[in-house]
Amino acid sequence: MTVPEIHDSLAQRDCLPSEHWVDAGYPTVGQVVAARRDHGVALHGPMAASTAASTDGPFGQEAFTIDFDHERVTCPNGVTSTQWHHRHSQQGLPVIRVRFDPADCRDCPHLRACVNSPKAEYRSPNLRHRDEHEVVQAARTEQRTDAWKDRYKIRAGVGHHLPKRPALRPAQIPLPWPCED
Repeated sequence: MTVPEIHDSLAQRDCLPSEHWVDAGYPTVGQVVAARRDHGVALHGPMAASTAASTDGPFGQEAFTIDFDHERVTCPNGVTSTQWHHRHSQQGLPVIRVRFDPADCRDCPHLRACVNSPKAEYRSPNLRHRDEHEVVQAARTEQRTDAWKDRYKIRAGVGHHLPKRPALRPAQIPLPWPCED
């Protein structure tokens, strides 16, 4: 069962929690946003590290200033992007494609540290839309704190404390599992 399916099922029974803590690998930014928007549930769990191609060092995406209101991005050297387009990622997800002018980037002494391709002449990052971007940034910042790590411990080892079902042969497995309210 997926996180959205769990929330829908709990909502049908009027049993939604205000917070839902999940293991690593479960919370996606879309699920975090949807849980809050659709059900008022704060979904918590380790948010994956940045998957942007250029993430390390002084020219990772977090070093750039993003101005969603004016649809522009400023690099750590003060250069402002020239294009901002709403597109879709290779996975079909909505993204914002930003492009810097090659004339601004080509002669920059930091170009190779800024881009992930040896032939690239400019930076052209993909951004999440504002609501998702803000959720990701807040989650990654929060999960580095001791307070968040202490709260997450409630999830750690939960599976170890659940009762084990005896191993059953396929013919003995009851389908579907009985629902317990």
